[in-house]
Amino acid sequence: MDQSNVSTTHTVPVEIKTLNTLSANLGHACIDVLIMDIEGSEHEVIDSIINSQLTIHQLLIEFHDRLFDEGYLKTQNAIKKLNKAGYKVFAVSDCHREVSFIKTHNI
Repeated sequence: MDQSNVSTTHTVPVEIKTLNTLSANLGHACIDVLIMDIEGSEHEVIDSIINSQLTIHQLLIEFHDRLFDEGYLKTQNAIKKLNKAGYKVFAVSDCHREVSFIKTHNI
């Protein structure tokens, strides 16, 4: 889906670090609460979280499905992946964009 407020020609290079790298650099093996508002990149990060050894007790995620074709389906699939990984929904915002998960068990 084209976005009128996004330019593909005017970009800014940034350094990207994975959550695993950040937690290792800081000496953290556990995160109590991780808040994600990352403008559509949440799906890739969710896969990374599920595949990591990092313990995260709560995930608070703003989903940006409205920005992408088939975004709603991507969000539903992400929620299913998180459920399968032991994360259960405990709160949803009135606009249904922000979803809060709690880790109930380890798989």
